[in-house]
Amino acid sequence: MTQLNTSQQYVVDMADAIFNAVARPAPVSNWTPLVNLVGAREAGDFMLMGNDGDLMLYKHINSRRYLNINRISGRTFKFVACDREYTAIPHDEALAYVRG
Repeated sequence: MTQLNTSQQYVVDMADAIFNAVARPAPVSNWTPLVNLVGAREAGDFMLMGNDGDLMLYKHINSRRYLNINRISGRTFKFVACDREYTAIPHDEALAYVRG
């Protein structure tokens, strides 16, 4: 087997990196908890901002308020800043808050 020089190895490594970046599917965002709670139509009014463990963090495009939903249980939570923690709240309370 022929030994590659540094430049050749660099090209091979870059080709591998590009192939792996293109060949692997992007992670799927978890919109299911939001769609289950508000429906597909209203889900379009939210942005997925990320997650905090099992909590999915959605931001309403108009009110700019967060709707935090546990991706497993579907329970809704509010963030209590002074305690720096999430507290479970009823769905109707969470939706009234986020809708402004």
